[in-house]
Amino acid sequence: MTIAACTTCSTDTNVKVSDSRSTSAVFLNRDREEFRLIKFDGCVVRNSIACDWIVEKTGVGRVAVELKGSDIEHAAGQIEAAFEHMKVNGLTDLK
Repeated sequence: MTIAACTTCSTDTNVKVSDSRSTSAVFLNRDREEFRLIKFDGCVVRNSIACDWIVEKTGVGRVAVELKGSDIEHAAGQIEAAFEHMKVNGLTDLK
């Protein structure tokens, strides 16, 4: 799927990404600036390992988010695989 089809934007004061197991990460956004939320695993990448989300704020950067309760080594591998996928597929700018 395309990046655009897997992306939502948020200007909420608490920008939240979550998964089906009710695990979540929250980014504080007091100035209500726009965050781009890219559902990576299961949308951009299917049938392969990848991090759950890429969260991006223009002018600041992006963060790979893997929502885990345990198995941190596997989570690190998923983040690494996501960035490798972006590099190989020319998605380093995500625009």
